[in-house]
Amino acid sequence: MSGTPAGAAGGTAAVVAVAFAMVLSVVAIPLLGGGIALGETDGVEPPAEQREAVEGGVDAGIAILEARGVAVDDGSQEVAIEAATAAAAPETDPERLRRATAGAIHGTLIGVEETGAADGEGVEGAVTDEELRAAVGGAVEGALAGDGAAVEAQAAAFGATHGAIARSVNATDGSNATTNGPTDEELRAAALGASAGASTDAGVGPIQEAAQGAAYGALDFERLEEDHREAITPERVRFAATGAAAGALAGHAGAVGDDADAPGEATIKEIQQATMGAATGALAGDGVSVEATEAAAFGAADGTLRGARLEAVAITAIGEASFGAAKGAVQTTQEVTDAAAIRAAAAGAAEGSILADVVDVGQQRVLAEGAAAGALAEPEEVTPEERQIAARSAAEGVSLAIELRTVAVAEVRVVVEVTATETVSHVRTVGVDDPEAILAFATDSAATAAEEDPEPEPEPEPEPEPEPEPEPEPEPEPEPEPEPEPEPEATLSVENQTGDGETLLVDGANASVAYTLTVDDEAGERVAESEPFDAGEGVEELTLELEPALEADDRLEVAVRDDEGTALASQEVAYAVTEPTVEFLSCTEAEITGEVETVRSTQEFYLSDGFGNELSVPQFPWEADGENATIVRIGPEADASIEPDGTRIVQLADEGAFADEETGLASILRAIELPEDDGSFGEAVENPEADGCLEAVRPALPELDVADATPTEEGIAVTFGYDNPNDVPLFVGSEFSEGTTADEPPTELEAGDGAVEAVWTPETDDERLVWSVDLSDHGHEEPVTVATPEAGAILADDEEPTADDEEPTADDEPEEEEPTADDEPEEEEPTVDDEEPAPDADPEEEEPTVDDEPAEPGDEEETDAEADEPAEPDGDGSETDDDTGADEDVEDPNADDGESPESGTNDDVADDGEEADTADDGEEADTADD
Repeated sequence: MSGTPAGAAGGTAAVVAVAFAMVLSVVAIPLLGGGIALGETDGVEPPAEQREAVEGGVDAGIAILEARGVAVDDGSQEVAIEAATAAAAPETDPERLRRATAGAIHGTLIGVEETGAADGEGVEGAVTDEELRAAVGGAVEGALAGDGAAVEAQAAAFGATHGAIARSVNATDGSNATTNGPTDEELRAAALGASAGASTDAGVGPIQEAAQGAAYGALDFERLEEDHREAITPERVRFAATGAAAGALAGHAGAVGDDADAPGEATIKEIQQATMGAATGALAGDGVSVEATEAAAFGAADGTLRGARLEAVAITAIGEASFGAAKGAVQTTQEVTDAAAIRAAAAGAAEGSILADVVDVGQQRVLAEGAAAGALAEPEEVTPEERQIAARSAAEGVSLAIELRTVAVAEVRVVVEVTATETVSHVRTVGVDDPEAILAFATDSAATAAEEDPEPEPEPEPEPEPEPEPEPEPEPEPEPEPEPEPEPEATLSVENQTGDGETLLVDGANASVAYTLTVDDEAGERVAESEPFDAGEGVEELTLELEPALEADDRLEVAVRDDEGTALASQEVAYAVTEPTVEFLSCTEAEITGEVETVRSTQEFYLSDGFGNELSVPQFPWEADGENATIVRIGPEADASIEPDGTRIVQLADEGAFADEETGLASILRAIELPEDDGSFGEAVENPEADGCLEAVRPALPELDVADATPTEEGIAVTFGYDNPNDVPLFVGSEFSEGTTADEPPTELEAGDGAVEAVWTPETDDERLVWSVDLSDHGHEEPVTVATPEAGAILADDEEPTADDEEPTADDEPEEEEPTADDEPEEEEPTVDDEEPAPDADPEEEEPTVDDEPAEPGDEEETDAEADEPAEPDGDGSETDDDTGADEDVEDPNADDGESPESGTNDDVADDGEEADTADDGEEADTADD
């Protein structure tokens, strides 16, 4: 952004006006840390189902680790079980406990493995049992204290332990050996606070990154001054992590305006940077309460991400803005102790610094720090909303009023703090309804403050006292003329070169007198000078830092100079400035050209429990060199090598669990970040095919079927079958989405075939029992479902009587034994289609003759001889007269079919070649005589 004081009320303020009304909602959210109900289980034996849930969670987490080749010893498993069991309250839901435990042990031990602290045999010894107990216990306790679902509790526990262990191992080499390394108690506090603040319904990816960044930042003591480190307590660590995680998730998806073009959610990198900076900054200062610590962390993370969603900034700027805002807020809490005010000031300062026009991240941090401090310097009664808009307006107004490119950081700090304090007083008078006018006031105030507080000019040095004139000395005797010294000699070797404009390589140089090496640009400006070298002290492969760095191609003069600056030897070289570039070669490989000292990569993959990602900074076992390409790729394990042609290979360990059939790899390379001049990482270069690549490593969908559905006394016993075609289990959302049953389907589908049983008690005949498996965490939008047939059909199939179930009588016509035109009798009467004689038929009474004609209904009364016979359909297809209740004597319609039931020989009719048609719709059946 850019602008002038005169334009402060224009387009810039319009953006602020849109954002402000929405950001103010953060002050209404209650503090988290003090309200968490944590498990108190000392001395209480946990329920058996909780112990089983913990053991299942440990097994699930270890299964994921072992799939990646990370071995876990039995002792570590038992420590994790004890820690997770102790962290759960008696009323804890077993499924949430299992998930949280799986995430905690997975995050703890994968954090160890990724830092390089684990040896080739596994992770044992990389962390102590106490560190493992602290990380797992804290993360499980915090995850269960939040209100996220089971899978979200797992993500929170994973991220919290991952971040806490990674920071602890980096700081202490796993031994608590350094002064600034965290203690076991601080480690537990960071894991607990981060998982508690992140365990919400914000989604697995954001939750994981928020927890990871918050835990890491809450233990990043090396960034703080020593007196701040001494004032840190485990409780402040916990509250800093909680506030940072919760604030980032609020800013990640919270409203930033009602404009149709308002941006979407924050990225996972932005979430991680915001939480890291906010958690660390909130631990600055001494004499700070835990409530103020949490409020500062929450506001800084929240405001930073809301600002980042309005203005595109570098990832490093997000971390610096959140750090500065939190730090400035806690360092002035002696004046204002209200948590809502602290949170509001930090949020406004962070957002304003993100929206400000600055040239480096150092100024971004100082803007946020000064704005937060100045907004809280006024102890009088001021609402949180007034402090928030004052802090944001001050940070942005300073950037509009003064040319930050020419102003020192120290002066920016003074100007923005004064501006924020004055703006608070102004807002308290005029209210918060006109953000554009408030920004204009802050801009004018900053301009005035910059003029009134210029950089101090150095005081003039006092005139030296005149020295007394020395007495004249006698003239010395003339000395003989000295022999003339030989002319100094020098050598220099330097080649034309290509680079990033920051360094120049001198192949070799020497001189017969003391000398230095210098580099001048084409305009004659000195851009580099070496330290002095003694006469005869030759140098080889000497790298000179160019300051300022070259921004474009230039011709440089490199010279060997004596003590008086005389050039003894010189050489002109052409220098071509090239920036490193990144080109993605495939889903798992990127090529970097140019000189780079390190990179940061982002992997994405799927695990048994869903989507995962990894941000890593691999170590280069070589010196930076722009002559050869650097290949960053994913492989079976982490490795680095140099090929015969000079190409450097950096291999990242494959993190995923579901391999691409073509490559055999289960992770994709999402992005590469290159370092900036200050050592921070710049904007990520995204793999343009990343989304399609991610599809190839998604787990295959399971197949579901209904294996059996049998009525029982309790209901219908249903057995569903599934086939998980993947080599590892799937942790999924699973429910009986339709149908009446008290049973619950499993959320873990083992690899291969499996069965799921349920007792179904349908309430209606058209009800079905439907099993739905949700794999949205694995990238599949639509659930996989399977449904039983309708209940009425299942019950009808089971109740259908057979021919032996009952005997027909004259008064009770059996529905299944009575032959009709469509349904011939099974036992007693032969039909046209069924010419075998019925086993119980009486040949004397039932054998028809050729001349027999079917009787018309109602012609005859039923005789005693026929009383035992079932009523037969007459020639026109009609049956017995149910209306009268009396069976009528009906002749066998098959008499003319060509065979008698007994002998099957009626050649006269059979030869006619005419078949008897059955009466399907009340029509008369045609006999052979027709």
